[in-house]
Amino acid sequence: MITKFLTNKLKNHTMKKLMITLVAAFIACTAFAQVPEQLQKGNILIAADGTSVGIRFTNGVALNINGTGGYFVADKLAIAGGIGLNVASTESVAGEWGETSSSTTTTTFDIGAGVRYYFLANSRGGLFATAMFKVTVGSGDPVFGVNFNGGYAFFINKNISIEPLMIIDLPFSKGADVNFGIGAGFSLYF
Repeated sequence: MITKFLTNKLKNHTMKKLMITLVAAFIACTAFAQVPEQLQKGNILIAADGTSVGIRFTNGVALNINGTGGYFVADKLAIAGGIGLNVASTESVAGEWGETSSSTTTTTFDIGAGVRYYFLANSRGGLFATAMFKVTVGSGDPVFGVNFNGGYAFFINKNISIEPLMIIDLPFSKGADVNFGIGAGFSLYF
């Protein structure tokens, strides 16, 4: 009984040491790594994800085209504003055999503001995460929500990156659709 207790305490203590060491190593690697020229304070970011085809959690699909402009207020951290065009198609299914009873296409526009941060960035690229508060207008009442996306920026040269990304839109309005998608985009850095 005492041996088992001591063995578990030793395992927990060893795991705590391992976790602290891993967290310290991660912080040291990110804090002291040289920031790529593209992501330095004072630079400008212009981004577009032009093929964001998403799956809706209701029946249908969505196509989103978004543009973002930002300013690096600190190394790897940009404040940003964005606009977007969204075209969504939904189907109402009726019948035992899946016959379609109706189809609806809606077009809406987004405008928002948020931040983008780059993680583990080097001269070849880096992971990024973006969070934007936005309002969607165009069909009915305005819908407020938040958009999260993240991906990897592959730096082609010092001014251009290609970015595969994942997107999730979370509306604050009851009954509005949550959208999840994958996309590709590019960014320009000045």
